[in-house]
Amino acid sequence: MLGKAIDVLMIEAGVRPCKVSVFSDYESLQILISPFLSLLSDVEFIMLEEDVVLFCNKEGALLGLKGNRRVDDTIIAGTFFIAGVENGKMMSLTKEKQEKYRKRFSKIESYTDKEVSDAYWNRWYATSNDCFLDFD
Repeated sequence: MLGKAIDVLMIEAGVRPCKVSVFSDYESLQILISPFLSLLSDVEFIMLEEDVVLFCNKEGALLGLKGNRRVDDTIIAGTFFIAGVENGKMMSLTKEKQEKYRKRFSKIESYTDKEVSDAYWNRWYATSNDCFLDFD
């Protein structure tokens, strides 16, 4: 069953952020972040603020996806999305938050495969801060 359509920011490697509409169910999110339709990878959720969540391919670095942007101590590999969240449910990102994160991620970043890999393994060994969301 498809979730409701929500407006999020899409951030692709080498491209400035843009607003897109996506379905908010887990299977749709998997397809969005997976480079191959036959290989559905786990979705990783990173809380940027109490009401803002970033979702990306948890294994993007292992799959050889291109380094995209740095978030804290890690480099996100592959396309990622930023959505709003309220009471554990993903929702559209407010216009104010869209502008805030459009500015934050507007600079195109470039990383070597080694930098992406090192950041992945450093994060893997660190204590994770899992985010649990309910899906429609």
